[in-house]
Amino acid sequence: MPVEPNDQDDGAARVGADAAADAAAAWLIALQEAPDDDDVQAHEALLERFRHWLAADPAHAAAWAEIGRFDALYARTVPRHPAAWRERSAEAPAPPRPTAVRLRRPWLVRPRPRRVTAGLVGAAVAAGLMLLMLPGLLLQLRADHVTGTAEIRTIRLPDGSTAHLAPRSAIALAFEETARDVDLLTGEALFEVVRDPARPFRVAAGAVSATAVGTAFAVARGRSTADATGVAVAEGRVRVEAPAARPPVAEELAAGDWIRIGSEQTRRGRRNPADAAPWIDRKLVARDRPLAEVVDRLRPFFAGYVLVADADLGRRPVTGVYDLSNPAEALRAIAAAHDAHVTAISPWLLVLRP
Repeated sequence: MPVEPNDQDDGAARVGADAAADAAAAWLIALQEAPDDDDVQAHEALLERFRHWLAADPAHAAAWAEIGRFDALYARTVPRHPAAWRERSAEAPAPPRPTAVRLRRPWLVRPRPRRVTAGLVGAAVAAGLMLLMLPGLLLQLRADHVTGTAEIRTIRLPDGSTAHLAPRSAIALAFEETARDVDLLTGEALFEVVRDPARPFRVAAGAVSATAVGTAFAVARGRSTADATGVAVAEGRVRVEAPAARPPVAEELAAGDWIRIGSEQTRRGRRNPADAAPWIDRKLVARDRPLAEVVDRLRPFFAGYVLVADADLGRRPVTGVYDLSNPAEALRAIAAAHDAHVTAISPWLLVLRP
């Protein structure tokens, strides 16, 4: 028999987008791994339970439609790992169209034990590709240098300085006789700057800028307007300015200083200067940071999508050092410290839940 949502999910409205999304994914699996076509009674019972769940809460219909949009996106995308995906897609049945509300028996397919169904893998690949395609498609139009998933690249800049790009990062350069400007379009970078007092070295990350003459410092740009942008100094001194912050920021940082400037809060502190950019050694260092934020730092090292399925879990504080060379194991270590577990829905989708 297929796995389907439990009786509580089936009989009452579920509150919250995360819960509805989890239930919609479970129903997708249940409907695709439905009983054999000859078992008419089992078919009708399954469809009746699904219709009851769908009508129980408007959030359920919205989550079901979202699964449909992922399925449609998948149909128009090329997988990141074509060799691994080609074998699965050749064997698996064509996915149903989850945007349909009235269901008929052609929707249902014979179960394939121990095999990831095409619809769920499609949703996982599509979700991952929404993140993975951005550097390769949109940022290449603006960027001079771009990195992919789990890729750390060292770049020699025109003035002899060095930029180390973290995974899924991009920079654009504007070097002139009187200025050296770098635009961090997304992600993180560590800069080792050749001293040149006549040409200050300036890194812009959205509304935050960091200026140095000769030093080493790391900049991490928030991936959305709600995320904080950080600067950490490994050596020398760096002037950080964010006139749009509340309150505005204009201060000089020394080696070991760090600052994180968000839309609502600015945080400051000190750490070992050698820890300005631990990702360069494929390490993730967390000191009492929300679990959701720590997972965000891990995502660029994972060739897929990581979902934190519980908001309360995402707010739990995390402290520790994790190995980014194996992001799936790092995620399991984070989960184990919080009585949570990681479910591998597919090779490209990991779900962290209580």
